Amino acid sequence: MNAGTRWAMAIGGLLTIPVVANFGLMALAKSDASFAVEGDYYRRAVAWDATRAAEARGLALGWSVSLATTADGRLRATVTDRDGLPLDDASVSVEAFHNARAGEKHQATLRTDHANAGDHTYVGALPMTRSGVWVLRVTVDRAGERFETTVRRDVVGGRAL
Repeated sequence: MNAGTRWAMAIGGLLTIPVVANFGLMALAKSDASFAVEGDYYRRAVAWDATRAAEARGLALGWSVSLATTADGRLRATVTDRDGLPLDDASVSVEAFHNARAGEKHQATLRTDHANAGDHTYVGALPMTRSGVWVLRVTVDRAGERFETTVRRDVVGGRAL
């Protein structure tokens, strides 16, 4: 092998190393549950003004959501209007993820708690067993109106504080 071929191979090898390293780092980042990309981020960015208007409409409703965990580890939500009266007949859904594991999202639709029908709450199961800060994105739909809020809760051993 002559000197020109060796130099060409050395330069080619040096150029190949960062390409291989970048693909390896991308594969590592995608396999890590603590790394996450916000879903539909481009569509949401394009619709930013509409999203802000929807948030303003939701805030104008005056609704609020109170979250707690039950003794058996289920999530309990109480939805109230601006006067503090409970909202019945709503559809309540939650997307939850641990702050350190944003790539592992859990979805739940909360149902009316028929066991405690008088307390106007919605319950559902979410596997919030990891201790630490959890992010809960709550969506409430009722009679064509929508309210969305994000709640952060510190969880210790499956129990929200």
